[in-house]
Amino acid sequence: MASSLLVAAEEVHRELPADPLVYGTLAFGLLMMMLWALLMFGKGRPHS
Repeated sequence: MASSLLVAAEEVHRELPADPLVYGTLAFGLLMMMLWALLMFGKGRPHS
């Protein structure tokens, strides 16, 4: 019984469609664009 549950619980390993470095670079670029947009949006506002 335990061995059949163990076999059923195993996951199929899937390969990523691209290199993990590509995903990291895209995520970093997206975060940098969001930071740039935030800085540009608040550029003319006085600090309170």
